[in-house]
Amino acid sequence: MPCYEPNQDDIARAEYSARCQRIEAVLCAVTTWLSQQSGGVYANPWSMLDEFMLKVDWSEVGVSKKFFQQWWKEHQQRDVENQRQKKQQARLEQRRQRALNKLTPRERRALGLKDK
Repeated sequence: MPCYEPNQDDIARAEYSARCQRIEAVLCAVTTWLSQQSGGVYANPWSMLDEFMLKVDWSEVGVSKKFFQQWWKEHQQRDVENQRQKKQQARLEQRRQRALNKLTPRERRALGLKDK
C-alpha cells in the first residue's frame, strides 16, 4: 500500500493550479504587450497599459486596480529573478564544460564520463 495516494480533491487542486499558472502566463503576455505600446488616445508617452488601467471598471472585474498593479509589480520582479537564475545556471554550465574539456580521456573514464 502506498504511503500517499492522491484523491480526487488533490487531482482537482493540481489541475486548477496548473490552469491558474497558464492563465497568469497569458495575463503576463497581454500586460507586457500593452505596456510596450505607446501613444494611445493621449498622444504622449503613456502606454496602452496606462490607458487600460484608466478605462477598466475594476468593480466589475472584482479586484481592485491596486491589486492588479501589485500583482504586475511582483510578477515582473519574479521574472527578473528567474532570468537572473537562468543566466547564472548557464554560466555554471559553461564553467563545467570548460573544466570537463580539460580532462584527458583517462581522467574522463576514471570519473565515469563518456569520451568526447
